Amino acid sequence: MPAGDEFPELSALPEEIEEIEVRVTLRLRLSDWEALRAQARQAVAEAEPVDLQEQADRLEEVDAGPFGALAELLDPDVLVVGIDGVEALGAIVAVGLPGDGDEPDFSELFPLDEVLDDGPGGWLLTPRTAAVLHTQLVLLGSDAREELEELGDDPVEAESDSSVFGALPELTWRQDAIWRDRFIGALDALAGDLAEGDWPRPRCPAEEFALHIALLQADDSLSAEPGLIEHQVAGLPVHPYDYDWNGCRRGFFQDEGFLRLYDADPASPPPGYRPEEWFRPFGNLGRRDLD
Repeated sequence: MPAGDEFPELSALPEEIEEIEVRVTLRLRLSDWEALRAQARQAVAEAEPVDLQEQADRLEEVDAGPFGALAELLDPDVLVVGIDGVEALGAIVAVGLPGDGDEPDFSELFPLDEVLDDGPGGWLLTPRTAAVLHTQLVLLGSDAREELEELGDDPVEAESDSSVFGALPELTWRQDAIWRDRFIGALDALAGDLAEGDWPRPRCPAEEFALHIALLQADDSLSAEPGLIEHQVAGLPVHPYDYDWNGCRRGFFQDEGFLRLYDADPASPPPGYRPEEWFRPFGNLGRRDLD
């Protein structure tokens, strides 16, 4: 502080600055949905008396998934408690998945009025399927970035809880941070395909495994978090081929021979699937820049 404990002279505040908008992005990891749900239901029960129908509606929002529960518990007004010279005029809490607000319109990108072969092997990539798969690719990319920051060049351990790099064949577990960053690029590229209205057809081994893991995660999410998925796809048309992950595999992969790498000797991977070859494009598909 200046000598004499005096503040420096301040310039006059521009008259046009009367209100200020503050945007805060808070990223959370869901670790215990039942605990979050119980706390949110308790908050509704302890709130000031309200119309019984309104209370029932709020409880329904809480039970629908973590978005509604967090919206009930988060209080943005506490951000300005203890800050002199400002007062809160209003606040809106919007809770969603990473990237919400920039979500592609999958109903337009993957219309249901396309000609469909209903015979044996017939299949269609529906808006709901595309939306769920896109979200899983985005979430895996986010998780992979966190794992990369934690792992760096260190190897993945067998007992690791890594959901991305630990889900790859063991022959990749000792790859460095540069290799892992390129794998993140594979996840981003496939998510970008869907966001542009294209099928996410893998163009190299890295993309094959990125898509494989995303399809597994998408399938698991339907049973583990049905309320969350339903919230995510609300407004998108329903179709009999929704969430046909086997159809996705038939449509996207040239074949699934790459899955044999999970049983391969880490010291003797088959030609074309050595870790340093994972980003080389397949000869029958165009090159994609993953860097």
